[in-house]
Amino acid sequence: MQTGCFISIDQGSSSTKVVAVNTNGQIFAETRTGLSLQLHDDIRIEQNADDIVRSTVDELNGSVQAARDSGMSSRAHSTAWSARALRPI
Repeated sequence: MQTGCFISIDQGSSSTKVVAVNTNGQIFAETRTGLSLQLHDDIRIEQNADDIVRSTVDELNGSVQAARDSGMSSRAHSTAWSARALRPI
């Protein structure tokens, strides 16, 4: 039984990508959700913040479920960010 994994989130302008890797370096989950972009004045792009958050949470939940399905433990860790300092607390 695997005892842990690393989950990486790449939140880009066109999609949210998540990859989950076990402690042996083997990828066991890889997902991508496209995001809509609205072009304004042919130079400005606008995104929906709710879609960004939703896609990130959905992809993260999918990776956690894949970890559980593979028999890994389901301990959770998190990082809190300071909105003012733009740094982890």
